[in-house]
Amino acid sequence: EEMHAKIKKLTKEIDELLPALIAKEKGTEAKGKLGELKETWEAFRNTRDTQIIPAIYGGKVEEAKAIAGGVQKERFKKMSSIVDELIGKK
Repeated sequence: EEMHAKIKKLTKEIDELLPALIAKEKGTEAKGKLGELKETWEAFRNTRDTQIIPAIYGGKVEEAKAIAGGVQKERFKKMSSIVDELIGKK
């Protein structure tokens, strides 16, 4: 429950931050990357909230691990790559 509360708090912060960053951005390339980041984040968040967390609470830990190690892992890599591009690491 404590971890779930932390996840909810961080999610709220990210959900507020991304649209604000997109609104402030003037350059179309960065704005597009931020839009892609937001879209990927929303898919990541939705899968977590509708599949992984319910599976954990339902005692289906292996199912949750499979989702986390599959599609969620790929989404996380994509988000990390976009952030790296945006901050100039790549």
